[in-house]
Amino acid sequence: MRRRHKLWNLSMVSLVAIVLPVRGGTGPDEPLAAPRSGSAAITALGGRLTAAARTNGMTPDELRARLRKDPDAFIDRTGRMFVADTELVSNPSGEAPIEAAAAASNPVGTSNPIPYVDTFRLHSKPGSQRVIYIDFDGHQVSGTAWNANYTGAAPFLADPYDTDGQPGTFSTSEMDVVQRVWQRVSEDYAPFDIDVTTEQPTQAAITRTNNADLTFGTRVIVTNTTAVFSKCNCGGIAYVGVNDLATNHEAVKLTMRVSANSASPAAISAERPNPDDSL
Repeated sequence: MRRRHKLWNLSMVSLVAIVLPVRGGTGPDEPLAAPRSGSAAITALGGRLTAAARTNGMTPDELRARLRKDPDAFIDRTGRMFVADTELVSNPSGEAPIEAAAAASNPVGTSNPIPYVDTFRLHSKPGSQRVIYIDFDGHQVSGTAWNANYTGAAPFLADPYDTDGQPGTFSTSEMDVVQRVWQRVSEDYAPFDIDVTTEQPTQAAITRTNNADLTFGTRVIVTNTTAVFSKCNCGGIAYVGVNDLATNHEAVKLTMRVSANSASPAAISAERPNPDDSL
């Protein structure tokens, strides 16, 4: 069993890729020059480690221990922790994880269990106050920590998920992937009052405007983009412990395809909530 990262604690609503909005000023006063992990992060933080630990809800010793133990844990330029899931980069079987999962769940010659017309309006628990929107059709990313740390604050387009060279349109095989990913993530979150959906929600449904706002969620982008992946060399990337922060920016998770045919549902369900936590 692959190790699980603390990415989706339901009190924080995270998955494989939570984004910290750039605005807020909650990190150490002097940012790092670039995201760092392990001992390099500890050294680079220096006297700012205590402030970084406080930003991430940890003691200094807890932050040091996490960075030393988990090679996928990084500290960004503002002192926030994120996880880049490098385990998803390679697949020893040689098969693309997401497509292989779809094929295993729906072998050739069997009927598709969900009508294709419903592919982009699937809901696991419609009406829930918590939403995970799995976004396969691309998204303009701006004003987030991904922009601050990877693109010099410039907006970037997270391209649509695509395997046939026709981005923006979905073949039946691509819709099989969408459906299987939704099914697997829905199964992971079935014990919790969270609506996993492929239908784009209203902005209000995934944005938390203030601490009194109890209806919020996150966008998980499954994308071909290299704007972040080319620098993190990972299959999924997520900020830790930020999704319940009151902000005018939605939380965003990036699950990137790492080859012409790969992307993994594991990058979305890398960490299920703790049953003792509440959203």
